[in-house]
Amino acid sequence: MIEAARERGFATVLLNAQVQALDFYRRFGFVAEGEVFPDAGIPHQAMRLELTPPS
Repeated sequence: MIEAARERGFATVLLNAQVQALDFYRRFGFVAEGEVFPDAGIPHQAMRLELTPPS
């Protein structure tokens, strides 16, 4: 998904991660933003990844 977004010229990828998966997304460079919020009764947090253009 990240490479497809980069190839299409997107500058940013956004997602809402379950709190238990934050470290998984951090390994790809995502950064948590804002407060934790419930979604379907499960704590989530918004995350952002700034992309560099394809080389």
